[in-house]
Amino acid sequence: MTDKHHIGPHPRGNPPKGGRTDWMARLGLNSIRTRYLGVAFLFVVFLLGAAWIAETQVNKATNRGLDNTLERHQIRKTLRALSDDIWLAGNSLQGYMLVPSAEKNREVKRRLDQALKRTALLSENAWIKQTPTTREHAQNLAQHLAQLDREAQRVMVIRADNEKLYPAMPTMLEKMLPANMEFTTAATLAMDEAAEELNNPKQIEVYRLFSESRYAFNQMIAAFRSWLANRLGVFGEPEIAMRAQAGNIALYAETVNLYLKKLSDLDKQGQLGLQQTDSIKKMQAANQTWHKYYKKVYAINTSERWRADTPLLRDTILPHFAKSWEILRALDKELDIYSAEDMEVLTATADQMSKAIWLLTLIGILVTGSGFLLFEYTVRRPIARVAHALKAEATGVGGITVPETHTEETRDLITAFDSMRQQVHSRQQRLKTILNNAAEGIITFDHWGIIESFNQAAEKLFGWEEKEVIGTSIGLLIAPDRREKRKGYLEHFLRYEIKRLIGHEGEVVGRHRDGTTFPMALKISVITLNGKQLYTALVADISERKAMMDHLKSMAEHDGLTGMYNRSYFQQELERVVERVRRSGDHCCALLYIDLDNFKYVNDTLGHAAGDRLLIEVARTLRRRARKSDLIARFGGDEFTVLLYDTTPALAERVAESFRARLADYEFKHTGEKIHIGCSIGVNPLGPNTKSAEEALSQADLACHLAKRGGRNRVHMFNPADAEKVATMSLDMGWSRRIKEAIDKNRFALACQPIVNVQTREIESYEVLIRMLDGNDELIMPAGFLPAAERFGLSVDIDKWVIINAVETLAEQRKRFPELCYSINLSAKTLADHSAYGLVEYKLKEVGLDPAALTFEVTETDAISDMAVAETFLSKLQALGCKTALDDFGSGMSSFAYLKDLPVDIVKIDGRFVKNLASNPVDQTMVKAMNDIAHALGKQTIAEFVENEESFRLLVEFGVDYGQGYHLGRPDVTLPCKAIADRAGNAGICKI
Repeated sequence: MTDKHHIGPHPRGNPPKGGRTDWMARLGLNSIRTRYLGVAFLFVVFLLGAAWIAETQVNKATNRGLDNTLERHQIRKTLRALSDDIWLAGNSLQGYMLVPSAEKNREVKRRLDQALKRTALLSENAWIKQTPTTREHAQNLAQHLAQLDREAQRVMVIRADNEKLYPAMPTMLEKMLPANMEFTTAATLAMDEAAEELNNPKQIEVYRLFSESRYAFNQMIAAFRSWLANRLGVFGEPEIAMRAQAGNIALYAETVNLYLKKLSDLDKQGQLGLQQTDSIKKMQAANQTWHKYYKKVYAINTSERWRADTPLLRDTILPHFAKSWEILRALDKELDIYSAEDMEVLTATADQMSKAIWLLTLIGILVTGSGFLLFEYTVRRPIARVAHALKAEATGVGGITVPETHTEETRDLITAFDSMRQQVHSRQQRLKTILNNAAEGIITFDHWGIIESFNQAAEKLFGWEEKEVIGTSIGLLIAPDRREKRKGYLEHFLRYEIKRLIGHEGEVVGRHRDGTTFPMALKISVITLNGKQLYTALVADISERKAMMDHLKSMAEHDGLTGMYNRSYFQQELERVVERVRRSGDHCCALLYIDLDNFKYVNDTLGHAAGDRLLIEVARTLRRRARKSDLIARFGGDEFTVLLYDTTPALAERVAESFRARLADYEFKHTGEKIHIGCSIGVNPLGPNTKSAEEALSQADLACHLAKRGGRNRVHMFNPADAEKVATMSLDMGWSRRIKEAIDKNRFALACQPIVNVQTREIESYEVLIRMLDGNDELIMPAGFLPAAERFGLSVDIDKWVIINAVETLAEQRKRFPELCYSINLSAKTLADHSAYGLVEYKLKEVGLDPAALTFEVTETDAISDMAVAETFLSKLQALGCKTALDDFGSGMSSFAYLKDLPVDIVKIDGRFVKNLASNPVDQTMVKAMNDIAHALGKQTIAEFVENEESFRLLVEFGVDYGQGYHLGRPDVTLPCKAIADRAGNAGICKI
């Protein structure tokens, strides 16, 4: 009876005892290898004899074919090398066309030169020379490669030069751009002339026509730029997108022509001034010139030759490559024919050897049969038993036994199997431990949504045990969103929603065992096991993260002092309401602009703390009076705005009167003193004729100023006749005109405040600040005109003026001071203005200034008001090579929460924490914490408002990178102002 045992090896050299085994061991036949070697030795001896007989016959044919074989081998080697050179040259050329570089250019040239050299060597081969067909192929190959070398160099030169690459580029730069600038300049000059005579009703209409024509022309230019971007495939399918933009261009062109015709008619009637008459002629000429060359650019960019390199590649270079490959294949085919001729010579020898082969075949059959029996009993059957044990192990059946074997190799196989089983069990245990201790829930389910695995983290998350959910539907754990109305949500999720979650984290609604739901992060990956597709889902409860984001959004939309909506949110909502009212045609809303009458008295006499408490109490009063459907916001300082929905002008006036009466009755009490506050309210009904949110806000502000001028503590309803009273308004209402004049006539000056390295005390940069010049060339500080610029929508124009003049000035100064750098402030509206980035990019290229010399600052409040817009704009500036900085860091309550998401290089610590740094331990802790966090995120820090040496020394101790303040240097207007004054032709403004 055969002895059986559990899987496991006998020690090598100690086989089981037995008679048959003993004599096989003495002969050395207890190994498959020795048995095989014995049989093989006998077979080899026989073959050697047969081989000696055949050798004599074969040597003759072999010697004849050897020379031919060597020659064919050399030719094939050369053909393969040629094939590799041509293929690598083509790959390098493709790479160069994607990303031009000198290295790829040299690689293309080197490969083609090497191919030409190999072709020359091939032409010198004896067989090639003596065969007419192959000789002609070699000559043609050399010609095609030489032509390919020349054309490749030519196309790479074109690819490296954009003006050669895009045929329409010179026309756009040399013809269309000057026409665009001519049109805009002429329209602006005409508007300036009309603005000086706004008391004339006819000039108001003239001003509007010039303004609308300039706006329509600029919109047409914007559509043309989008059309160009679509040609390059930036926004999807080029042809569809280009047709849409071409339609927009045509629409705006029609609008421009309409306004120009109206202006021309007015000119014929003698209603235009001299400048306006000249401007309308220039605008018509510029418009015609622009459209003339637009048609040429359109014809080029809609043709298949809009890129110069494409036809050259398609019609010349690719055919040369194809012909070269065709010639190589033809030579290879000729070589095969040559080889076939050699085979005919060997056929005769093969016939002679056939009888010997038949004899060897018979002997081989006998040897094969013997080998099969040996293999069957010593190898296959033992291995089959081991395979049976492996299958049993795979199905979870343990303790399988295998019969004893008498060969070393099969014993080693059994030993390896036993070791593998132990490793598999160990790894399964480790994998199970890792899954059960993972921080995130891990769920595996199939394409039907049936759950197959469920780790311990998932059990804690959902409240179900693994054994309870295995085999159930994933719909047990995922609930439809409240907004989801369709039936069969699970089927919709598995068919459509799951695709967007593969490889990406998304948010779904999770469901606990008790039926409660929670926001859940879900990320899915796809795996295939045994031909079956499975989904692995990583799940996590994001309730806290979602609550934090909602809190940040609320902070960005609300005023930190009063809890009301802030200016940014209110302006966005006002823009939506104005647009909705314009579309509906009959919908009416109203805008209230509320300005407290005696707030300045409270703030100046009782202190800022009392002023803050007053604002909080006024906000509470306004909230109690407003309807739940109305939107009320703190617009800035002591100004509040209210948006009344679904109202009439009469009702809006009554509501405003109720607000006024409530605040008129309100008494502010502080340290025993009672102060009547009161307010002035401007009311502006919003209807289909309201053109924009800026206009609505400006009209409401105007009405509020009229209420103040009428004696305060009153309500004024805006009407079109109020616009004629602008010239008689107070100084504040004149800021819009004064700011525009200052921009047009360079009546601004730049002031530079040094930014100092706290370790070396060396000046490494300057912050650019702006000053306005009045009629007597006296400086007006930013607090005097920037608030008005914000209200009248001129902050973007001021920022653009600063960018233009700062870049030009810095470029001139760096000729003498190459290390000089500037830091420029940007307003919130500039971040949302796409043309501002284009201006930065254009000016840098125009003056040849290194982008790294510029840093652009944005305040923390502006950045958080619209994080997406801020991230996009700052990322573009960084990609351009400029640096970015976050100003007034620490002014918000959750500054650290979003600092890591903003693409900024520098953090400027709010001066409120630095001003009293030497005497305030709390400020010291705050500054140190902000500096450490910024450094941990890889950002540099600047401390503002450094007022004394003690504070400066503390900054050195804390490791702050830079300092800025009056102790380190006051703003200086002399140097940048002079550079601007020289261009403006008014050097006298720099005497300050």
